[in-house]
Amino acid sequence: MPQGPGDGNLHITFLRMGTGDCTLITCPNGKRVMIDCGSDRYEEDELEEDDDDKDDDDDDDTPPTNEEIQRQKIHDAIFSKDFLDGGTHDLDLLILTHTDTDHRNKFNVFFNQKSQRGYRGIQPHIKKIYHSAVFRAYHPASTLLGGIVNNDAHIKRVSFRKDAKGKPAGIKISPYPSDRPNLEQNALILEDLPDGEEPDYENHEYVTEHRDLRILDGTVDGQAECYISILASEVEEYLQAALGTVFCNADEPWTSSPANSGSVVTLITFGDHKIIVCGDATRHTEKYLYDRYLENQLIANVTLVRVGHHGSFVTSSAQAFVTHISPQIAVVSSHKKETTHRVPSRVVLDRWKAQLEEEDDHHLLYYWGKPPSKSDEDEIPISRVLTTATDLYLSKTYKEGIWVTGSESDHITYDFPG
Repeated sequence: MPQGPGDGNLHITFLRMGTGDCTLITCPNGKRVMIDCGSDRYEEDELEEDDDDKDDDDDDDTPPTNEEIQRQKIHDAIFSKDFLDGGTHDLDLLILTHTDTDHRNKFNVFFNQKSQRGYRGIQPHIKKIYHSAVFRAYHPASTLLGGIVNNDAHIKRVSFRKDAKGKPAGIKISPYPSDRPNLEQNALILEDLPDGEEPDYENHEYVTEHRDLRILDGTVDGQAECYISILASEVEEYLQAALGTVFCNADEPWTSSPANSGSVVTLITFGDHKIIVCGDATRHTEKYLYDRYLENQLIANVTLVRVGHHGSFVTSSAQAFVTHISPQIAVVSSHKKETTHRVPSRVVLDRWKAQLEEEDDHHLLYYWGKPPSKSDEDEIPISRVLTTATDLYLSKTYKEGIWVTGSESDHITYDFPG
């Protein structure tokens, strides 16, 4: 975690949520941003017994469950002195990527002041919320979060549109209640501001010359500029023919859902650094991003990408998108042994790995895929499902630039100096 809010550096932490997702960002000027907070299943770490406590007959304390331990680790990260500091710091911006439960069902745990099975959350003040879909669809989190934000006008639904030919077009903003079309507005254009007028990011958002939607300024005066932008939200799915062979390879099984394709995709820029957080973006979203930003190269050669949809092969990480982004670091938010959806996929990890520079250091990762060849002597089968085509493996050969939250013992933090 960062040394302290407002230290002139950019800090990003990907929390170890199990089957879920949560990202914490502290900007150089101290502004705090959270993207999602959900988990359908925490990690199942082995609990260590203290031999002294085990032999103490007078100690009647019930040891904590694994869920309690994981919950406390997440609590400690969110409410650390470096982020919300026990609720004394404001949450300047909350982004809700989409309505899947594994991205939003823990707000009612960590931000709920009512005691739940012996745990009481802390309620911070939230200044702004940006989201896809109707805000009510995030219930019960929407009820809790809506009561924390003082001004309903600061709860905004964002929709990136296409024109009649399916090409990326304008951006619509709908303040709460976001299911009323008459409230929909066109996003303001940054270049249209009168000379000498500074943008008001507290109350507005602006489309930049690169066509992204800038929503927060994290810059410290006299240092490199830092901004939070939305690259896509509520992208409508394409017809299969429109995806073409680049994003819909006939040789690869694939699927998607409108909710995932409509995920908010976030861009954090700091000087020359570009970080993209994809939510559960699918190949439909990736094509939209590719088409919208190809000419201006906004999303090319990024520093770090939080890979879409937990490293799923059947929904996300099309080769054309991976090659164009070409990151230095790729992070996947996934459970260590995700047996339901079998993510992350080895095919996906290998695609991102191929973009990285060669490194001597390697580390352990859990992944799903076909059994490795005999030459991969460091890869160990962990569990076998019904078919030998999708076994879970522990790999000792992945580069340091590829990270999976569930394969680590703690949250993953990156610090970018000013």
